[in-house]
Amino acid sequence: MIASWTRSFARCARRSGRAPRPGVTGMILAIVSAAGFSTLPVLYKYSFSLGATTTGVLAWRFCIASALMLIYCCARRLSLRTDRATAVRVALIGSVGYGGFSWLYSTSVRFIPAWVATMLFSVYPVATALIAGPALGERLDRAKVRAMIMSLLGCAFIVWAPALGGGIQRLDIRGVVMALAAGVSYAAYSVVSRRIVAGLQPVVMSTYVMLWGAGFYIVSAIVSGDRWVPTAAGSWAAVAPLAVISTAIPMVALMGALIRIGATRTAILGTSEPLMSAILAFVFLRERFEWIQAVGAALILGSVLVVRKGLGTPDSA
Repeated sequence: MIASWTRSFARCARRSGRAPRPGVTGMILAIVSAAGFSTLPVLYKYSFSLGATTTGVLAWRFCIASALMLIYCCARRLSLRTDRATAVRVALIGSVGYGGFSWLYSTSVRFIPAWVATMLFSVYPVATALIAGPALGERLDRAKVRAMIMSLLGCAFIVWAPALGGGIQRLDIRGVVMALAAGVSYAAYSVVSRRIVAGLQPVVMSTYVMLWGAGFYIVSAIVSGDRWVPTAAGSWAAVAPLAVISTAIPMVALMGALIRIGATRTAILGTSEPLMSAILAFVFLRERFEWIQAVGAALILGSVLVVRKGLGTPDSA
């Protein structure tokens, strides 16, 4: 989830004259952030296994995370003031944009293995690079084209491998479409947020996004009649880590990493996120995969690395 903040942070850093400070601490924070976000699909799958609804899980994830982010902003004395126009824009991208892709991503793990969902979702950096071309006037260079080809091949290997045999169950097309749609939706959210709320600090924007996401899913649950308040201790055991470990902590760690090592290096270290998700899914969910799917995963991770190495931020080496 790192790409959406990289360029906005770089612009804020240039305006304030605050250069990234390299160090081991920044690298550790970047890895902590990636590790936190990597737990999302596994915890989603666990919460659904306990009977939780999608709207309920997302409502409580955003509620708890937004409260923790507000506490963080107050502790750091960050101003939450913004003009009315920006507030309306953030409300839209927070509820419809961030909330929409979160629903797609979380629902996809109901139909396909968690590691497959996270790998397919990981096409978002490549999708971001492609969408940013016409939207932001960014050039589509050879590196982006190579990354797109690698990403498409990787997705094909992962999705089609079960059809080649080997004892792996065929993938539900609903989950595949949702995971890919989530990646493309997140890419669109990333580009739109950079364009219309470029002047807002990333940590403040993420706080507002969590608040509006919480409101959106609370209303959605009430209107649809879904049970959104956890009724069992096991449900709380899944929802609380989603908010704290998978959302609030990695967001705060991400901001610290951006300050210390800059946007590009943070994004490159964030490439480990889908790999860690796959490892967690293998360890805790006992999810299996074929060697050709491992090749596909490697191609997707490689495409992400190719794109992120080309980010035009001041700390590029």
